[in-house]
Amino acid sequence: MRIRPVVLLVLALVAILGSALPVEAAGTPLSVLVNRGRTDKPWVALTFDDGWTLDACTKIANILRAEHATGTFLVTGGHIASAPKQWKEALAGFPVANHSFSHPDFTTIRPIKVRWQIAHNEAVIGAALDRPMVKVLRPPFGAQNRTVLRIAGRLGYTRTVTWTMSAADTSAYSTVSTVYRNSVGGGPGAIVLMHCGPPETIAALPAIIRSYKARGFRLVGLGQILGVAK
Repeated sequence: MRIRPVVLLVLALVAILGSALPVEAAGTPLSVLVNRGRTDKPWVALTFDDGWTLDACTKIANILRAEHATGTFLVTGGHIASAPKQWKEALAGFPVANHSFSHPDFTTIRPIKVRWQIAHNEAVIGAALDRPMVKVLRPPFGAQNRTVLRIAGRLGYTRTVTWTMSAADTSAYSTVSTVYRNSVGGGPGAIVLMHCGPPETIAALPAIIRSYKARGFRLVGLGQILGVAK
């Protein structure tokens, strides 16, 4: 039977488009998207994104130390690469997870660039801090899709995390009071999003920590609350 030229054209287009679609590697599961940790224990994870300034992150780390609390830092590698020795000292003793190298929206860039952002950030931070980061990914802005989860899974990130509640500390209208109110209402397994920079966050943090402790919560690392690291 003779195949018409138009049919051949359609078949060719299907083959081209099909080859361009993302294909999940056999046996490689997608990274699991979560916004809360395990709820079987009275614990909460405080997380600090971005790393606007070394000074601000150092102040947050010192508050956590003084209050005998743990927080997870998700500082982008571009910041850490600018002053690795200083960042190593500032973040000593705290878990660090992956938040990309330069903070792009992963859903708007090519898959190869998503992979680079995750893998390069892990390499840069691991070298600067002289220790491995927690294998947990938080995409910038929390933006993700199936392609992002597939890439994260291939890179060994079994969990991609957003947050249970946000301090909304990057809002132009944030105050110490709003940061506090937005952050303290979490229950078991809550993951609280804050940022490593706003002065309101630094000012509110001691009271946030004490509020959780007064209610019997432990403040633990992101990896611990997700069950992917001790």
